[in-house]
Amino acid sequence: MVELELRVVKAKKLDIGRSIVRISGAVMKNLQIKTGDIVSIKGKKETTSIAWPAYPEDKDKLNIRMDHRARENAKVQVGEKIKIRKANYGKAISITLAPISSDIRSSSEVNNYIKRKLINNPLIKGDKIIISIAINRELHFKIISTKPSGIVLVKNSTNLKILNKKHDIKSLEIFYKTFDDIGGLKKEIKILRKIFELPQIHPELFKYLKIKNSNGILLYGPPGCGKTLLVQAIANECKYYLISLNGAEIFSKYIEESKKRLNEIFDKAKNHSPSIIHISNLSSIAPKFEVSSSLLLKLITSELIYQLDNLAPHSNIIVIGEDTKLEDVSPLLCLPRRLDTHIKIEKPDKDGRLEILKIYLKDLDLSDDVNLNELVSRTEDFTGARIAKLCNEAIRNSIDRYFPDILNRKEPFSKSELNEIKLTMEDFIKAL
Repeated sequence: MVELELRVVKAKKLDIGRSIVRISGAVMKNLQIKTGDIVSIKGKKETTSIAWPAYPEDKDKLNIRMDHRARENAKVQVGEKIKIRKANYGKAISITLAPISSDIRSSSEVNNYIKRKLINNPLIKGDKIIISIAINRELHFKIISTKPSGIVLVKNSTNLKILNKKHDIKSLEIFYKTFDDIGGLKKEIKILRKIFELPQIHPELFKYLKIKNSNGILLYGPPGCGKTLLVQAIANECKYYLISLNGAEIFSKYIEESKKRLNEIFDKAKNHSPSIIHISNLSSIAPKFEVSSSLLLKLITSELIYQLDNLAPHSNIIVIGEDTKLEDVSPLLCLPRRLDTHIKIEKPDKDGRLEILKIYLKDLDLSDDVNLNELVSRTEDFTGARIAKLCNEAIRNSIDRYFPDILNRKEPFSKSELNEIKLTMEDFIKAL
């Protein structure tokens, strides 16, 4: 069977989560496949996807456009090579999934809903998959087994089993968070990529020029603007182990207990290097001294400074603090070689709001009267979180419109009924 080697490039945002890869017509011809055929993709691990034609700018290139889920399942990064061939596959008699984001109580309703989402999707043991259940709400699973083995296609007759207990996978909660999930923060993403990616890609440059990379970053700005999402995405994209906690988790009425917690956090980061220590609500443990009359808080701040000052120059540990206002955080933490890179995360502008709307609505059917540009104009001063809430409320309005007697209904909805649901402009207007 013909097998070709292709270079991995990022999928375009409209293709993310669709279980497709884009390859050129010439590659399709050589592989003896057509649009919609199932392919096997081998990086460090084998995964599977559905082949679609390349965009015009890629038609003469030996590239394959893969979204972050496919890249993670194949264990490859952008710029690396994969091997692709037409897949041999069978109809799935049974598949077993294990939840990897949280425990789940399996039931016939849950299983049927998830199976409907997976029908006609190719799967293979070991892959991780994501099921959208609402705007910005997802269930993550690992495929534990399939019958038959190898690549399988889910059908109505497939017996789906879901384990109740969460499967133990390192950094589960950040698995699918990437820059593609973030809208309106292109400038901020570029700054973070330079800090995290350049030392990995070009260590010789940093060594030759004796560049000392930042040990600490402070993200600040209004709640709901994507600070935490940025941290999760950078950890996932750059393969950093993420330790994420709220400042209040460090705080104890006993100074020795607080110091012990800080020591344990930094020790854990050293054991899992490269790693990120993410502290949200930083001012709760390290406020401006003139604001705080608490000796205990001053001692905790001093201990955090001590830990930062004692990080080795090339320890591959970066501390990211997060707060709403820069001026609320102790200035001693913001000195050089501490949290010395300050990035303001602001509410999205017009282009950013449009990008966020497109990300949240990409998997939903919209009626012809939905005008995204008008929604952008009506959502001035909205945060990303508030735009997500708007989309959720619009979905609820559409459900009320299609199924006004839903509380009295017991039987599950058919696929044809679900396919009829379209969001209208009125659904959004009511949600504003």
